[in-house]
Amino acid sequence: SHQHGVVNGNGQIIIPIMYENLTGVRINSNKTAWSQEYYTARLHRKMGIISKNGDIILPFEYDIIYDFN
Repeated sequence: SHQHGVVNGNGQIIIPIMYENLTGVRINSNKTAWSQEYYTARLHRKMGIISKNGDIILPFEYDIIYDFN
């Protein structure tokens, strides 16, 4: 299984490479713009939201999280 995270241009790990899935949150109703601030992530089969710095915004206790605007 693959693990996901975020590494900046200098090779510094910004979001730890430990998530089963990591996707930018959609920020408009056209579903064309992606947030650079927040990500939905899956950890131990549960979904949560983390910031671009890796801070947990919404705890990993949900089966699914839908996009919002």
